[in-house]
Amino acid sequence: MRGPVNQHTPGTTHARRRRRAAAGALLLCLPWASAADVPVTTVVADFEDSTISASIQDASNTPIGDCAAGYAANPARGQFSLSITLGAGAGGSAATCAIQFQSPILFSKAERIGAAAWVNEGEAELGFRLRDANGELFETPLLPARQRRRWNPLSSSLSGAELRWVPPSPDAKGEKHAVFPIELVALRVATKSAARQIVYIDDIYVDHPAAENAIVQARFAFDRPTHLYAPGETAAASLTLENTSRTIALKQLSVELTWLRADGSELARSRQGVNLPASGADYRTRQMVEVRQKIDETGLFRLIASVTSPGWKSPATFETTIAFTPSNRSLPRGRSLFFGARTNLLGESSEDQQLEIDVAREIGVQLLAVETPWSRLEPRPGAYDFSMLDSVRDKIVSRDIAFMVILTEPPAWIAEGDGAGARERQTAVLEAIAKHHGRRLTAIQPLAEPPSPEATSFVAALRKRFADEKVTAEVWPGPYVLGAPGESTPYQREGAIFHFVETGGDPQRGIAALERFRDQHKIKWGPSDVWMHALPPTGAAGYLADSVDVLRYMLRAAAAGVRTVLWADLRDDAADARYPEKMRGLVRRDYSPKTSLLGYANAVGMMSGLVYKGPVEGAPQGVESAMFVANERQVAVFAPHAGSIPPLAMIPVQGVDGRLEVFDFERRRQTPLDGATGLYRPLERPYFIQLLPSQTRETVQISLDKAWVRGPSSIACDRSAKLHIEIDALPSLGLKYVQLTLPPRSPLKSAFSARDLKSEPGKTVRPSTSPTPDASRKIGALTAADRQVRTRLDLFASYQPQELHILAELPTPSAPGAELRVGVCAGEPALVHEFAISLTGETPTARSIVAHRVLPAGLRCSRIAGAKPMVLIEMPAAALGFSQLKPGNIMRLAVQVVIPPGGATPASNMRFGPAVDGSRAVQSYEQLILAE
Repeated sequence: MRGPVNQHTPGTTHARRRRRAAAGALLLCLPWASAADVPVTTVVADFEDSTISASIQDASNTPIGDCAAGYAANPARGQFSLSITLGAGAGGSAATCAIQFQSPILFSKAERIGAAAWVNEGEAELGFRLRDANGELFETPLLPARQRRRWNPLSSSLSGAELRWVPPSPDAKGEKHAVFPIELVALRVATKSAARQIVYIDDIYVDHPAAENAIVQARFAFDRPTHLYAPGETAAASLTLENTSRTIALKQLSVELTWLRADGSELARSRQGVNLPASGADYRTRQMVEVRQKIDETGLFRLIASVTSPGWKSPATFETTIAFTPSNRSLPRGRSLFFGARTNLLGESSEDQQLEIDVAREIGVQLLAVETPWSRLEPRPGAYDFSMLDSVRDKIVSRDIAFMVILTEPPAWIAEGDGAGARERQTAVLEAIAKHHGRRLTAIQPLAEPPSPEATSFVAALRKRFADEKVTAEVWPGPYVLGAPGESTPYQREGAIFHFVETGGDPQRGIAALERFRDQHKIKWGPSDVWMHALPPTGAAGYLADSVDVLRYMLRAAAAGVRTVLWADLRDDAADARYPEKMRGLVRRDYSPKTSLLGYANAVGMMSGLVYKGPVEGAPQGVESAMFVANERQVAVFAPHAGSIPPLAMIPVQGVDGRLEVFDFERRRQTPLDGATGLYRPLERPYFIQLLPSQTRETVQISLDKAWVRGPSSIACDRSAKLHIEIDALPSLGLKYVQLTLPPRSPLKSAFSARDLKSEPGKTVRPSTSPTPDASRKIGALTAADRQVRTRLDLFASYQPQELHILAELPTPSAPGAELRVGVCAGEPALVHEFAISLTGETPTARSIVAHRVLPAGLRCSRIAGAKPMVLIEMPAAALGFSQLKPGNIMRLAVQVVIPPGGATPASNMRFGPAVDGSRAVQSYEQLILAE
């Protein structure tokens, strides 16, 4: 089998010598050795599960197409190991087998690397290829496996003298030395025989020093490997713990398992004891901890395992995420291609391919665009091998998902600089792909290249050739990347038919870039156009607003009328922070979902199969809306803007008989406040109104009525402020009594109530009150390992025409690692800034809480000496969206202190406003109005 290995997980295995890999550990980045470190042995690969994929990267003295990497039963006990096949050559052939782990295994210091090798006949040699901290490649010397039909233990020193630099090109000069940390990335296999040779590799290990709490390695395995569950289901998982030391027995370990909601609140907690005797040269000590949790709620949940020992200074902590969201797998795709995703399936193992496609179907992906290396389809000119693509295609189309090929990585035999010849060869392979797959292939995209008249002509010629040959697959041009260096190149629409544009990073900035691009080139988007968005590079779960941003992007695409929105990528291609460009997935390498996946799933679940009809009639200001209609279902979508203030009541109106339902952003059904009038509480995050008509309707039948109760968008927080309320007298209300209840975190308090509010229908009653400041109000929360502690956080603000000053009086004492998290929303259109200020050290330092956003220009922070610790934050007016600050300016402000819990329970990111729930706020800030 060429390309990724077809991995098998045996149902039952015998006890194995030097086996049972920890390759699936969540992340292993080991610290530099110190006096307290101990020697351990980490088995990085035993090839018993789907956490590793392998493919032939290059070959010498033998055609690369005659080499293969796969999983096969080894001749010893029938258990699985990596098999590398070297094709027959003139003698002295060799091949490099690239290995990709589900999560990177980095070693900050290491002494030896080794493996077991088996050959049936002849003699083979094995070497290890490693990547250092600078991205340079190094190889160990080739080691001979001379003993036939038995396991040969082979090992190499990892000292600088033993590692040979692998130049990136033949003309590279000089010499380099490896810089730690290092990671294993490939194996080098060679043979002196001229015959075909198979070499079996097993139990790759590294000897290295590790801190005491890094002796334990761990891995979560869920009964549903996609990490996706429906609300009300029970998630079952096993946590496998391994002792990597051969000398230290780990007794009286305590394993604490904590389930946290997205707001940082605790859902459940359990604890149990574990003993792990020392491992040996011929066995590895493991113990499994079972986890089960039924969850009726929706959203993203974190499962954290904290392992402690009586002698450790800090625990070993392992974490993953699980999503509970209604499934979209039963939604029919029909002919729709609107919800798409780009993926690197061919770089994954067979089991990982299946799991990734299962994730796609679960969240409702309608089109999967598969990156397809040309070099692997046509290793030699004219010699096509579509077997690996056939397998992926069958898995995709069997899930009722449209299949697309994106051509990448031209083969080495394509001559550089031969533009015309390369395009002729590319035309041949694209036509061969399309004809081979027939109607099962929806679309195909040539190699990406900078925009040029030649590239445009090539796509047009390719379309004509496909039409002449009656090839059914569509030809999509390469994307025009907005914000890339080539954007200054004059834009030319492909064949006067197709726009394919790509944005990246923050989806809201992507939307703005698309609008500028449209205006600049006078574009009218149409149903043949495609938008692709490369998600922000982050290996973290992200924030709730990332999920909201996905929905907003899709709403704009639907309003524009484009055919497809491709999200790049479906799954991270790496889990190594050194390569953020490979961490753009909706899910991470271990399938733990990011919050952006929830936005995708929610959009598909509510909008799939419907036609966009425009904004919703009666939608309030500050709320983006969209109406979607099909004969049997209608959905109104509402997305409040950051900084906007919702109406005090939401009154849906249906034009025909049928069932009307209101859902929040997590697709939870909302209960009306008053069943008789259909009055609903306004929601601060996106929400959906769905109508299931008793008879089919093609026209819009949902609108919002004018709210019968209204209040000001904001009030001044001083004793002279008046709060005026307007209530329309409706006969159906029978209104006699009204009481004002302010939000729990309001800086004001009120005892307002009024009786005998009767009025003639159509008239308006206008009661008023003067709320008073609430001196007992508590702002902020301290998050500790075992509890949540509420504390007072006094906040003061002043301003000058060119600058806003925020002074926060902090709780004492301030714990190590504490942060002051600040959110400010101001200006029109609203500018939102969220940043954290470190409270450790003499000089406060600020960082952006959101990885792909920058700090506001001119931000300064400093400590103020006094009886209590205080931090002064100074922000220029321009950073708040004002030319200068003056009375009447309105902004929203949130401040909170977060204290890491000493490693036992990682601190949650803050949601500015009422709670700590791991999100950026869509709108939940305190109001601040500048006064004289």
